[in-house]
Amino acid sequence: MFGQDIQALRTVYFDAWEKFNQQAILSPLEHIITQAISTHPEYHDFFSDRKNVNHTLTHSDGTPHFFHLGLHVALGEQLQADRPKGIKKIYTKLMGLYFDPIEVEHKMIHCLMAFLVESAQHPNQPNEKNYLAKLEKLIC
Repeated sequence: MFGQDIQALRTVYFDAWEKFNQQAILSPLEHIITQAISTHPEYHDFFSDRKNVNHTLTHSDGTPHFFHLGLHVALGEQLQADRPKGIKKIYTKLMGLYFDPIEVEHKMIHCLMAFLVESAQHPNQPNEKNYLAKLEKLIC
């Protein structure tokens, strides 16, 4: 979407958060971004100050916070589109087990991160079935 322009991508997060706080109309992507930021109150002040655009924090899982939030955004887009097919059903089942959307998302993005690492190590086309299988294991 933004190619290799990290600054442009980061600015999208700041723009979305500003619009959210001004109660402006959000695009579907901005809505997903602001939901991810909203569930992480430790980042609210960070995204309220545009001077932070070149700074990176570390999430409690050890990943850079932009990467962590990006995983939430990717998962949000997957759930919205139900792609890979069946991911919404898995999310619903997990919600029935944990009753906490942020806990469920964190479990799911852990699988997404593992899937991305595997995909990078094996340059063949990523296999959605393997990803869904990882997610299904969370239900058992």
